[in-house]
Amino acid sequence: MDLGNKNLEEWLKNVEPNMFPQGKIEDHYTHYKKLKEHLKPIHEEVVHGANLKDPEMFLNDHGEKHIETVISRASYLVATDDCNLTPYEVYLLLCCIQIHDIGNIFGRYNHEKNSVEIMKEARAICGRDTIEAMTIRSIAEAHGGKLENGNKDKISSLSKVVDTMYGDIRPRLLASILRFADELADDKTRASSTLLRTGKIPKKSEVFHAYAHCLQSVKFEHSDAQIKVTFSVPDIFLSRKFGKLDEEVFLMDEIYERLMKMYYEKRYCMRFMKKNIDIDRIRVHIQFYSEEEICEIHDKLVFDIRDRGYPSDTSSIYILCPELSRNNSRLDGEYFNSLSIKQNN
Repeated sequence: MDLGNKNLEEWLKNVEPNMFPQGKIEDHYTHYKKLKEHLKPIHEEVVHGANLKDPEMFLNDHGEKHIETVISRASYLVATDDCNLTPYEVYLLLCCIQIHDIGNIFGRYNHEKNSVEIMKEARAICGRDTIEAMTIRSIAEAHGGKLENGNKDKISSLSKVVDTMYGDIRPRLLASILRFADELADDKTRASSTLLRTGKIPKKSEVFHAYAHCLQSVKFEHSDAQIKVTFSVPDIFLSRKFGKLDEEVFLMDEIYERLMKMYYEKRYCMRFMKKNIDIDRIRVHIQFYSEEEICEIHDKLVFDIRDRGYPSDTSSIYILCPELSRNNSRLDGEYFNSLSIKQNN
């Protein structure tokens, strides 16, 4: 899909009438902008609402900046020759991105389902007919959570193709794009870095902000069928544990765990967008630096997370990435903690 160095919002704004069935009979961009403006004050309150429900937690950013990042990730994700979304599909995808996290205002639990309350308020703008409203809601809800029977495979419950007055749409494809773009959007812009450094983040949420603080960039390299993910980890984050719900963990172990989640989300979403978007591996760069000395420390870690051998539910990052073991020892959080202690002595 050739976006012409634009993101999906900008592309929809400038789309040619001949790309719509029977010409441009609906100004979808204007409808989308109205929805975006309507949701703006709600996005500003999402984190506050969730935190009021659970004062012991402190969500990372789920507001406008996060929405912009998800749009950016989705734009880069679809920028490949084999992915050709229609203007109406882009409109639906953007609407879903706008509403996918607003359910957090009612609390984190089942937040992907809570957005329906906001949609009812925005009915005149978002989902101007029942079928469109149902489509937007179902795609947005598929970005996380479980079905009523406990099954996590929510995308398969959507239709492959739906006929509309604006042409065919592909709910499974749109849901997989939203879901994977959201997975890749947990970067530095979401972290409350100052509160983290000053110890003001509630213990249960510390590691989530530390992870986001260290995720520097996500780059799509479609020619190599890969995503490049870069982390920058300060030395002071290596020699301590961070609170994570009811436990404490080393940041490096959390990074590995989140990378495995990213890998599993990639495998899952590829089932629904393989013909349109092909991501074979996740290339990871992790650099370490001293804040006091303003220089790099330790050896940089560079490794690929991709399918190896026969698939197994018990695969760990150390099996998929042999580069993370040296002399029969894992380069885990304890390893880097010991390394930091040696360096400081």
